[in-house]
Amino acid sequence: MISQLILVISLISFVQPDYCNGHDSLIDGQCFIVVGREHRLDFYEAQRFCQLNLTTWSNLAVPISDMQTNYITKWAQTEFGNSGNFWLGIYRQGSGKNFIPIVGPPYLTYGNCDTCNPSMNYVVARLSNGKWDTRPSETRLNFVCSYPARKNYTEALTRNVPKLTWLEDSAKRLNKPN
Repeated sequence: MISQLILVISLISFVQPDYCNGHDSLIDGQCFIVVGREHRLDFYEAQRFCQLNLTTWSNLAVPISDMQTNYITKWAQTEFGNSGNFWLGIYRQGSGKNFIPIVGPPYLTYGNCDTCNPSMNYVVARLSNGKWDTRPSETRLNFVCSYPARKNYTEALTRNVPKLTWLEDSAKRLNKPN
């Protein structure tokens, strides 16, 4: 009987729902924030905005599935319109190199490039269809931020700022001083 009770409690902990802050959207374990139309920033400014100006420590969004890409594109269309592009947290450190996420593992597990220009290194998503393209880092665009979902509602409501090493890692990857 006790072993059955422990099994049930263990199974419940595996199906515990994920939570995001307020009006942020939960998609596949990630919380997404479409930053308002009034914020058109270059790639580096957008990343800093995600990290320092939102309720929860965030980064430029790195979609990991078609479902995430389609959802954030549709949501971004409601904020930014149906034409143009928005920043994603994906770049490469030089022409001919592989694209990598701004934080996390040093490789991508999902790609959605349509016409990624080999001479440009910073990834945008098209508002028309979510396909990826590239732009120079100084292009001023709207953007989407994301952060990992929390395992409980109370944790989702509190600002969770990780140790400075995340910021340092991000700055180091981007070859910018922090």
